[in-house]
Amino acid sequence: MKHPFVRAAWREIKIHPGRYLAILAIVALGVGFYAGLFVIEDAMLNTTNNYLTEYNLYDFTVSSSLGLYESDVKQLSRIKGIKRAEGVISADALCRTSAGSEQVLHFMSIPKHVAVPEVTRGRMPKAADECLVDSNRYTEADIGKKIKLKEADESTFAYAEYIIVGIGRSVEFINYQRGSTSLGGGSVSSFCYIPREGFSAEYFTAIHLKADTDAFIYSDAYDQTVKALKETGCDASLNMELSAKLAKQPRPIQVLRYVSGREVLTLMAKI
Repeated sequence: MKHPFVRAAWREIKIHPGRYLAILAIVALGVGFYAGLFVIEDAMLNTTNNYLTEYNLYDFTVSSSLGLYESDVKQLSRIKGIKRAEGVISADALCRTSAGSEQVLHFMSIPKHVAVPEVTRGRMPKAADECLVDSNRYTEADIGKKIKLKEADESTFAYAEYIIVGIGRSVEFINYQRGSTSLGGGSVSSFCYIPREGFSAEYFTAIHLKADTDAFIYSDAYDQTVKALKETGCDASLNMELSAKLAKQPRPIQVLRYVSGREVLTLMAKI
């Protein structure tokens, strides 16, 4: 004979089936939500690691307010533990779009090896006056239109306008923010890649450094690799190799930034 409690429970279920189905759905939803939270961290880290590895995001960047040169790239590439060094140029500019609006764009030279942009529509720029623009702001309909610099700095830009030939994404911008600037309203609207020849500047504004490691981001192995680079003289080598040049030709090296991790390293501050 069934226990009276069991009989009463079955009777309640038969009388109010919707109530118990709702309770069952709530419990199932809670279990699913918990299971999702349990695995989401690993899934997000795997996705991020694969994306950063595929487009070869740099681990360190050396920036200067007065320029870096090819000789500096060669010096930095010789540091033990650095797999590749690549010089890049970047500059902000107030631009006028084909729609007549004004925006601040962050222009960058197209890298060959480190932090290479992804083309989602169109093609990569080939001519010096062509550009690849931000997929977060532009669409395929914008290909063929021009971006005009409102006040072209001839010491930085080789042209006053650039033709959009492609839309893409950048591994350097994995969220919706594009950074701050001293121009316009104080925020960058989008990024824009142009060939090295699209800049008139004869120096690099930064050098991106890729560490010789395939360790998983935020893992102990990755942290140990970076720690070893610092302890065995990565920043000391930068000081020694660049300080000699600064003594002869002052060019302030501002900061060595640990990008893929969780800290910022101040290397030098000779302003």
